[in-house]
Amino acid sequence: MANVNLPTPPQINLSPRAQAAVQRVTFLDAAAVIKIPAQPTNQDVINAIQVLSKQIQTLSKNQQTIETLINHTAGNISSWNSSVGQALNYLTSIAYGIGVNLTSLISMFQQQFKTYT
Repeated sequence: MANVNLPTPPQINLSPRAQAAVQRVTFLDAAAVIKIPAQPTNQDVINAIQVLSKQIQTLSKNQQTIETLINHTAGNISSWNSSVGQALNYLTSIAYGIGVNLTSLISMFQQQFKTYT
């Protein structure tokens, strides 16, 4: 089984833990597949079970790696969601402030206009 270093896209800033997880991803070795003859012997079956066991271990490690990356992504989404919520509250308060001030300015101009007419 060969370790393959996966490139990380430059626009994604992964935490050190997530970067370490990406480096731990291993691909199943295609050469490890055993060709079983039509009439397998006991040794052929044992060899196939050993290869299958190694591949299951690799898949288990990869599952842990993927879980780490998913947790990292979920954390990012949560923090982005919080930031967007704060920005939305800020913009809402600005819009409210503009609306209140605009309403009072309009009523002030209307009163001034009435005094001149």
